[in-house]
Amino acid sequence: MPTEFELNRNTGLPSMGVHTFKILRFSEEMGGSGYPYIRYTVRVEDPGEDQGKEVLCMISLSPAAAWKKDQFLDALGAPKKGKATADKFVGHTFQANIAHELVDGIKRAVFDEYLPKEDQPSLFGSAPSLGDSDKDEEMYKFEGQAEEDAFPF
Repeated sequence: MPTEFELNRNTGLPSMGVHTFKILRFSEEMGGSGYPYIRYTVRVEDPGEDQGKEVLCMISLSPAAAWKKDQFLDALGAPKKGKATADKFVGHTFQANIAHELVDGIKRAVFDEYLPKEDQPSLFGSAPSLGDSDKDEEMYKFEGQAEEDAFPF
């Protein structure tokens, strides 16, 4: 019997501009610089033609790229202290500005800037969504963090 497969398309470049993304899954890789990075697969949540498109979001843990990691954490509303693992952010949303760049002759979506959580306009009501409502009530306590500083989501 032939293999059946989905005809739905969720690839392609999201349009340039600000989008809301949901983190679906991740993998941890080692970069050429000798520092690890996290490869998140994220999905556009905005209503419209880009909704459902999936793109890769790379977060380097290199000291030289700390500013970009900090932007990403601020976009998620992560605490300013403590430690976390990449899996803690799966299911959560953030907003970022997408640009297009040519990489090896191929046009790619690039996360140009991550928007701080407090500056993000909500597309879904009075506050940006934090993902599944079951997780909204949970409190994650990160290593080295007081209970009152725990990351709620």
